[in-house]
Amino acid sequence: FAVFGSGTAVEFCSKKWGDGRFASLFSRIPAVSIGPHTSDVLAGHGMEAAMMPQDDYSSYGVVAMLSPLVRGKGVLLVRSDSGTDILREGLSDAGAEVIEFPAYRLEKVGMTPELKAIMGALESGGLDAIAFTSPMSASSFREELEAEYGADKADGMLSSVDRAAIGRPTSERLKQLGHPPQIVPEKTTFRDMLLAIREFEERKRGF
Repeated sequence: FAVFGSGTAVEFCSKKWGDGRFASLFSRIPAVSIGPHTSDVLAGHGMEAAMMPQDDYSSYGVVAMLSPLVRGKGVLLVRSDSGTDILREGLSDAGAEVIEFPAYRLEKVGMTPELKAIMGALESGGLDAIAFTSPMSASSFREELEAEYGADKADGMLSSVDRAAIGRPTSERLKQLGHPPQIVPEKTTFRDMLLAIREFEERKRGF
């Protein structure tokens, strides 16, 4: 099995090998997509996802889906260099031989004008909710917030706003940071997260 952890991983592989060669490399191996967007990107590069979780489009969903199938099998993880241990440990525990291929590297960019503006809006009470789209984004935002305002004020600012996590891994990271999310969509997509935020905020206001 070859597990593709994001559409970005697919894009970087295609850039390296070209669509034709990229598709042929995996022609005899079931391609596993982590979610609908990744499946669409695979299709755009001439590959069809053989498997995809039904509801939980995250590492947890992939582990649950593949665990009964991978004992004694080799599983290639194609993703960023900053992926959580959930996939590797979960599939290894299920008896798979796991190989990791970091298709691209994620790097922290530090403070930017956009991030500064978001923090300013958070400080002034101009934000109702913040959406976190990955464990790394949650960690990076908390680190930059602390660097700018200090630990105590950073925690107070995060506690003052509704927090949304796109899926379970991001939710777990926020819990580790001391700020569990109030909003986690049933399906791990950007659209479902935005709809969940809207529903939460409307319910909060009594609409």
